[in-house]
This record gives sequence, structure tokens and C-alpha cells, in this order.
Amino acid sequence: MRARQLEVFIAVMRAGTVTAAARMLNISQPALSQILLHTEDELGFTLFERVKGRLRPTPEALELFADAERLSAGLDGLRRKTTDLRLGRTGLVRVAASPPPAMAILPRAFTAFRAQRPDILLRSH
Repeated sequence: MRARQLEVFIAVMRAGTVTAAARMLNISQPALSQILLHTEDELGFTLFERVKGRLRPTPEALELFADAERLSAGLDGLRRKTTDLRLGRTGLVRVAASPPPAMAILPRAFTAFRAQRPDILLRSH
């Protein structure tokens, strides 16, 4: 299952209808339906029963849903991490200083730096 198929599956599970899921993902209903049908074809089983204009999850869909949400959260975290790396918002800074200056200057400097760049780790030696 590709990332987009995963997003579509989760959106349909949450929304209950193709129209609402398509709206959530900002895509057309036919595009979402196509992705969903292709996903079911690749998996070899049906994820949803079509009942009175709504989609009812099959037992297989219910079984996959928690894992799909965990995987989606992991992908979201990976996307955030790559963005942070690209923009320089993450990393490690090592600072070496002799004890007297370190005691006087570093605590305030570290506090100010952490306020501006919370995703960057600071280590003093």
C-alpha cells in the first residue's frame, strides 16, 4: 500500500463516505474512488461494503485501521523531520568552554538559544 492509498483508506474510515473523504483530502470523488478501487484490487480483498450511499468497513478494514493510523503517523513524523533537516531546524551543537566562563555565560546563552531553536540539542563539554 502506497502512502496516498493509506491516506485515502484512513480518510474513508474516518469520514464514512467517499464524498466526505474526498473533501478531507482536497481531491475529486472520482479520483478517490479510483484510488480506493485500485487499492482493493492490489490487496486482493474488499475494504468497504457499499450500503445506501455509505461505505461500511469490512472486518479486514477494521483489522488494518489501527496499523494504518500508526503507519500514517510515522510517515507524518518522517515528513516533519525531513522538513526540519532541510530548513536547518534540527541538529546538535556541542559547546566547549573552560569552567569560569561556562558558569557565567552558558546558562543564559543556552536558555536564549533553546527558546529560539527548541529542536536543536545542546551539549556542553
